[in-house]
Amino acid sequence: MGEAVRACLWCGGVIPEGQLEATSSGRGVCLTCAGKLLVDGTVSIQAIIDQFPVPVMVVDDDVTVSILNKRGREILGGLPEQAARRRGGVLFGCPNAQLPGGCGGTIHCSGCALRRAVNTTFHTGAAQTDIPATLRRGDAQSPSVIDLTITTFMLGNSVMVKIDRGEW
Repeated sequence: MGEAVRACLWCGGVIPEGQLEATSSGRGVCLTCAGKLLVDGTVSIQAIIDQFPVPVMVVDDDVTVSILNKRGREILGGLPEQAARRRGGVLFGCPNAQLPGGCGGTIHCSGCALRRAVNTTFHTGAAQTDIPATLRRGDAQSPSVIDLTITTFMLGNSVMVKIDRGEW
């Protein structure tokens, strides 16, 4: 029986044996993505994540977005880079963020897949891969629902979040 195939958390490509150690989940980041994300100090994180065709953001332990990529800003109506400095639920229009307590402060927030994935990554250091999530946007009485998956990865003292498979 051969070794299991390891896939890059970011590009989805195969990580050749011996190239990088996989995480405990059996997945890691390929050298190309690691170089872009972590090593190459000549390119800003903003410039790197702007290259992804899906929303990517960097958040703190309270899911406050410090960096949001170009695709994420486009989905949210063309926000400028500096407009991202809000909690994820506020930024993406979660109806629970409009309730008393705001994003992260309501009883509904304990079930938020994004918040759980980010908190797990912060507390354990382990990447969370392809976590199914449902994003509710808009009015609490008639929200639009978007099915997606979330992948999280530690980046220094922050967590990088990639959102896939959303029908925006």
